[in-house]
Amino acid sequence: MRRTTGVWGSNSRLPLTSTPGRCRGGPERSELGFPREAGRSCSLRPPLSDVPAAALEALLRRSLAAAPTYSEVGATRPAVVSGAPMPEGYHHLRYQRLIGTGRAAFEAAGECVLTWGTHRGVGFELRASEPRAVKGATIAFRIGHGPLGVLASCRVVWMIDTVDRRGFGYATLPEHPETGEEAFVVSTDSAGRVWAEMVAFSNPDRWYSRLAAPAVPVLQRVAVAGYARALERAAASAI
Repeated sequence: MRRTTGVWGSNSRLPLTSTPGRCRGGPERSELGFPREAGRSCSLRPPLSDVPAAALEALLRRSLAAAPTYSEVGATRPAVVSGAPMPEGYHHLRYQRLIGTGRAAFEAAGECVLTWGTHRGVGFELRASEPRAVKGATIAFRIGHGPLGVLASCRVVWMIDTVDRRGFGYATLPEHPETGEEAFVVSTDSAGRVWAEMVAFSNPDRWYSRLAAPAVPVLQRVAVAGYARALERAAASAI
């Protein structure tokens, strides 16, 4: 049976912070040749974990040739662009939040989302095969921290970069505890309002993620709210 969780944010804005949101400069390279700290100036938060860089880079290397773990690859794109329904048989998540107004806010938040700023903005340690979230890029990161933290990897399966919408969707790879897809998008409307939107469909793919399944919707809402705050800080930096 399809389960849908609608999480639509308030039109009121969150408190603004002075955390820098623009993403500047070219990426450094790790010892394995992957871009390091891409988007570091974009709403960065202290890392939630002390996972060794070598572990993330090893996961990234293993994941480069891996295929997504589900068949409906790319289905979040029409869900975002035209409001199309997501695949049946998954837990669904839709989240939208107003994060600012004006062209400068859209440009800053759009650059943030396309340089992995949503993830770094909530403190995720990550390694990516590309400094930007282009189609085909692979990303490795740690979900959570301490003994409950797990490593995961994903592949960008679509990217959008237009005058009024920027973002991407990525697919889970075999070493991810879930199976499915999630999209991270910034858009602006005719009134100049800037929105953060996250859309996802997923199911647990490990015994421990199935065990934690009842808590997953709550954890997802916490995560996407954090992503939206990172984008809001980026938008605020343009004011």
